[in-house]
Amino acid sequence: MFPATHDFFDSMSFLSRYQCLLALAAALGLFALESLQNVKRIEALSSREGGFSFVTPDKSSRTGYAHGVRNLIGSDRNDDLHWVINSQQAAERNDFRLREVDYDNAPDGRESHWSSVYSWWIRLLAWGEPSRMEWSMLVANALLGALALVVVALLFQRNFGGSSGVVVCLCFSGFIPLRDVFKVGMGDHHAAAIFAVMLMVSFLLVGLTRAVEGRDARLLAGASAAFGALAMWINVVSVLPVFLGIGVAAICIRIWVRSSDSVGLGNYFRLWCRCTAGLSLLAYLIEYAPSKFAWRLEVNHPLYSLALLGTGELLGLLFASKPKTRRRWIRGAFACVLALQLPLAIVLFRGTVFQVADPFLMAVHERYIMEFQGLWANVLVMGSKLRLLAMVLPLLLLPALTWLLFRMKRASPEFAGMLLAMGPACILFVLTLFQARWWSALAALTMLPLALAFAGGAKRYTNRSIQLFAGACLLPGLIVFGMGAFTYGTPTPREDARVYERSIAHYLRARAADEEIVALASPDATTNLIYYGGAKGIGTFYWENNEGLKRAASMFAAPSLEIARERLSAAGVTHLLVYSWGGFEKEYLDLHRDFSEEAVDGKAFLMRLMEDQEIPQWLRPIPFQLPKEAKGMAVIYQVVPEMSPGQLASRRFEYLLEMGLGRAAHALEASLKDQDDLSAQVSLCRLLALQQRGNEFRVRLDKLREAVVQPEADLLLEDEIRLAGVLLIASRAAEAKRHLEHALSRLDREALRELNAETIRHLWDLADALELDAYEADLRTYSIALLPSRLRQAGK
Repeated sequence: MFPATHDFFDSMSFLSRYQCLLALAAALGLFALESLQNVKRIEALSSREGGFSFVTPDKSSRTGYAHGVRNLIGSDRNDDLHWVINSQQAAERNDFRLREVDYDNAPDGRESHWSSVYSWWIRLLAWGEPSRMEWSMLVANALLGALALVVVALLFQRNFGGSSGVVVCLCFSGFIPLRDVFKVGMGDHHAAAIFAVMLMVSFLLVGLTRAVEGRDARLLAGASAAFGALAMWINVVSVLPVFLGIGVAAICIRIWVRSSDSVGLGNYFRLWCRCTAGLSLLAYLIEYAPSKFAWRLEVNHPLYSLALLGTGELLGLLFASKPKTRRRWIRGAFACVLALQLPLAIVLFRGTVFQVADPFLMAVHERYIMEFQGLWANVLVMGSKLRLLAMVLPLLLLPALTWLLFRMKRASPEFAGMLLAMGPACILFVLTLFQARWWSALAALTMLPLALAFAGGAKRYTNRSIQLFAGACLLPGLIVFGMGAFTYGTPTPREDARVYERSIAHYLRARAADEEIVALASPDATTNLIYYGGAKGIGTFYWENNEGLKRAASMFAAPSLEIARERLSAAGVTHLLVYSWGGFEKEYLDLHRDFSEEAVDGKAFLMRLMEDQEIPQWLRPIPFQLPKEAKGMAVIYQVVPEMSPGQLASRRFEYLLEMGLGRAAHALEASLKDQDDLSAQVSLCRLLALQQRGNEFRVRLDKLREAVVQPEADLLLEDEIRLAGVLLIASRAAEAKRHLEHALSRLDREALRELNAETIRHLWDLADALELDAYEADLRTYSIALLPSRLRQAGK
């Protein structure tokens, strides 16, 4: 389309003819190699055991595993996990669309407004089989990335020359923010939105260069509109800055570009806006009709279609050459109303129609989510210097392209094309400075003007210095890309944490079997418990769950233990978890303090529990010891019927002992002595035996034996097992055997799941030592599966 000129890409006739195809083949080849490395990485990461594994294949389960657990670890992100859950749930229900989910904001659940079209893509790749959707999710974006590369490269090669197609291939390979979203393992809808936006702008600017020359471009406008509507359907917020950039570029084209058919240019933009509006309205109806209509502007909505219609009419009037008649002023005024009703609705109704504008949710995003932080904040946390250069250097291309733009002849088609391509990129550049979440889209749309700079007549302005500068900006990214094609690197700390959190989720699911788990934890931990353990949660980082986040904050910030119990009970919470890594619990307290009207007198529930160790009698600590290489600790509590003070003291002692915190366990001696409860006295005897305080041990044991006249009536199962162990230490084998025989007679699967892992191991060690075999063999096999890996071999 642009006149061809000679440059270094065209130095050899063979390369001149096939340069784009060769570059495309090389880029796809390296992309395939990198994808294979990422598959190996996922398999290696998923095969690691973080202390416990509970994975039993089950074809009848929607997840492919018994009890609804999952196992695959693709990355350290959360969106891909929720997409898998939603897609599997929709497939199991045979739902075309999923508008509510029950696993979040327990017990009520919450609305879900995620685009169904992306879920259909995941389900299509899995051939409708729910158990395959973990993998289909992780490769979905890689396939979209490969398709986008092929389409954009060939489109530019056909219309702007082979050199521009080569630059597309180099940019796709060298722009790390762009390629990262299309990597195998990076599964979320933002990549699909970027895919649609790239194709929308690509077809639009090809059509524009034709319209400037007075040629028919309606088909290209329609193709662009189709991808624009698709982008709106997937994630309308991500495409709004692009629409703004296109509008600004169109105004600049009207001012600076002298076309022989300015009315034709106006009609081109009007047609594009009308088609995009119509198709986006159709997408809305497919998503919500006939009965699920919602007044939610975070997602595609007819108000966006009306705004596009108004904008298209305004642009058409702007390019019109007719005199300004009264009729045109009326049309313009009506178009302004259509264009402005959308921002006016958001400003007037804020959180009612645009949940992200809620002050609480805005604070969550701005304070605590890295992708909503500024560019500099994200740069500071980058570890690799090479990757840092690969991420930052391409940002310098946009100022260079702006300088190049104003060197071009303003009446030329290439100037119009560059203006249109630069408009969205400049808007995204400014947004990226304040929120790094726009970085990937910026990289995608920086690729287009850079490719145009090497297209046809535009190349006369692109001298060797600019070519070398562009190459220098791309080089670090190309090196990172090449390295990724042959090695997959080491796991990140967040991925290590996900391995451990998966094990915790599996352990809780093993203890609960098919009973419902409702977990109160930090948002990231909650997502992992939902995904890997089949649990339900309260608060996760999604705008649809604003209510759940507020409720979770109110639970951690409860001003008393009694109020905390009421709030946890109302939500049906069964487990409370606090991890020493990546937590959000104290942030919950800050948010509740800043945005809740509740007056907080005294310490919050979280601080009483974690700092003061003021454990209420309705929380039982559940020991789970992480592998030695793990740097951190997981604190797990189970919500239980109120225990006696002696039972709580005993459970705390046994918990600390199993967690390897012997000194802290022994410090509870006074608490145990203060209680006459049998549970406390059994634990006290164990403490004295561990400290080898023989005389005192025998005195306490004799008192305990006197108290236990009818052990089967008074002792809990776990206490009876421990008592048998204490009696065996005291060389009272006959009594130990009698108590253990009774304990074995009380065993069933439900009773075994209530026991701590150390108690299960202790049970079978005692049975072997006392040569008891009066139990069902399958119960022993079942209980061994409940043991963490460090105890499993010892318990066989």
